[in-house]
Amino acid sequence: MRKLGKENLMKLCNTLEMEQFRKGETIQYIKASENRVIFLKKGSVKIVDSITDTVKYLVKEGNIFGELSADDDKDYQTAAEEHSVCLEDVVVCYLTTAQMQSVMDDYPSLKNHVIKVQSFRIKKLERRLRD
Repeated sequence: MRKLGKENLMKLCNTLEMEQFRKGETIQYIKASENRVIFLKKGSVKIVDSITDTVKYLVKEGNIFGELSADDDKDYQTAAEEHSVCLEDVVVCYLTTAQMQSVMDDYPSLKNHVIKVQSFRIKKLERRLRD
């Protein structure tokens, strides 16, 4: 989130909702009918494939996860395919994907950072599949 700068980050914090979860709890991605982008403020979580029960990746403090899809496919839901388990007590902040899209439109450097993070995750998953 350094990409935003302190002043812009403070503005964003006013729109974020915050929750705490205990070690071992599952973080629910969807509340109401909207998908969420989750910022991990404190702690770490593992993202697990719900079907195969394999760990897809670990998310550490300062990173984002949840529904990061760029398309508007309402039938696709990340929560149906994966869930996240807290490896320790965590604090998360979240906003809707629509709010995240608006923030990324306002801050191109953040958009570039998100693309870079997602590209890294894809490469890592491809490497695991290849191995």
